[in-house]
Parts: sequence; structure tokens; C-alpha cells
Amino acid sequence: MVFDAGKADVVPLDNDFNFSKFDGMETYSSVLNGATCDSFDILGSDIQLPKLNIGDYIIGKYMGAYTDTTSTNFNLFDKAPFVFLD
Repeated sequence: MVFDAGKADVVPLDNDFNFSKFDGMETYSSVLNGATCDSFDILGSDIQLPKLNIGDYIIGKYMGAYTDTTSTNFNLFDKAPFVFLD
């Protein structure tokens, strides 16, 4: 996260909206980045995540408006949709 010293707090969620599927799975040092060609389009590196499948989600905890405020439609990529969980 470029704008502060924060570290992304992310949790994997499968396409059936199941958090527990990933409990106890081996994790790997991962990099989360966006779809643009901008080298600044990175959420974080050295984030521990299990092996994910296409269609799985990454939930960014406690990120809220700050991620939407700095997002754009750069290179014609749509902004990521918001999914609110209660």
C-alpha cells in the first residue's frame, strides 16, 4: 500500500462464499496487484494466501472508502465491484 505503512488484511473466500474451505491449507507468499500495466497498481507483496482458483474472491478487511477513492478506470479496466458482507 503506497500511501501509508498499512498492510493489507485479506481473507480468501471461495465462489460458494465459504471462508472455512481454506482453514489449515498451506499458504504461499503472494503478490496482489491490479489488472493495469501501472507498476503502482499493487495492493501488497508477501501476503500469505492458499492456492486459489479462478472465481475465488479476496476479501479486503477494513479497507472501505479508501480503496474506492483512489481507484480509476485506467486503461479501460472497470473498477472492482463492491460486495458488502454483514
